Amino acid sequence: MSQVEPGSDYWLEQVNEEIIDADREIIDPHHHLWRNRFGRDYLLPELWKDTGSGHNVVKTLFMECRAFYDKEAPVHLAPLGETKAIAEIAEDSKTDPSQATIAGIVGHAD
Repeated sequence: MSQVEPGSDYWLEQVNEEIIDADREIIDPHHHLWRNRFGRDYLLPELWKDTGSGHNVVKTLFMECRAFYDKEAPVHLAPLGETKAIAEIAEDSKTDPSQATIAGIVGHAD
């Protein structure tokens, strides 16, 4: 029996939630975005694939995860890199009204 690689597309597609109330608007209160973590990106196209899977997710909230910290900034300012990057992606999320928008950012600052 071959082992399925955790985080692979095949691994992620093993579970599909039943759509109970497709008309109910949902705000997803917690998600992350990143580049090249776990051997893959999870950015706006991946978020939209998940939020467009049948549930009516209309807005989301990004929760900081150190994915876009500014490595060139002083340590106490490094989290601002993530907030700036996500704010730009959030603006991009407004370009397609048929998709969920990133409506908020829960950031971090020292």
